[in-house]
Amino acid sequence: MSGERDKNQMIVLSSFVSAMCLALVIFLTRPLHIQFTAKGHGNAAVQSSHRLPTPRIGGLAVILGGCLGAFTLDATTFNLVSIVAISALPVFLGGLGEDVGFNVSAKMRLVLSFVSALLAGILLGAWIPRMGVPVLEILTLYTFPAIILTLLISGGISHSLNLIDGLNGLAIGVSIVIALGLLSIAVSVGDYQIS
Repeated sequence: MSGERDKNQMIVLSSFVSAMCLALVIFLTRPLHIQFTAKGHGNAAVQSSHRLPTPRIGGLAVILGGCLGAFTLDATTFNLVSIVAISALPVFLGGLGEDVGFNVSAKMRLVLSFVSALLAGILLGAWIPRMGVPVLEILTLYTFPAIILTLLISGGISHSLNLIDGLNGLAIGVSIVIALGLLSIAVSVGDYQIS
């Protein structure tokens, strides 16, 4: 167990170091991309919260850092992470496009969230099997309603984070709380692969 824990810590550390290095690169190359990525200042956007032009591509460092860290994984876990990364590509590219100055509407980003959720469901074969909520349990008895419910929940959660992205760290704060909640549930049921 200790060897597995050390390996997991190394994976997290390498992903974190990669992300931090890429964030530093983004910061140092700011003059090259600021005219494309500076948004949310001087009432330029609905969610304006910055007084000075601020690059909005920090998520790129996080994604690339995670991808670089994935190369430290064993083959089985790497394949799973690759499928998740491929599934996330539509929503990531939509958000990145909006961040670098393309006018990607909130409605289009919602559609891309649903596309990503659909890809994940197809590639992983993962649909909500049951809910434990009597009214919703009926929906999960049949494949098509279960798929629709999965898409609505997965795409909706992804899109809600997309909408609050850029509000002075609100998205990352909410994501941390969600991750801690999922961690506590995974540990309580003994699912250490998820935790």
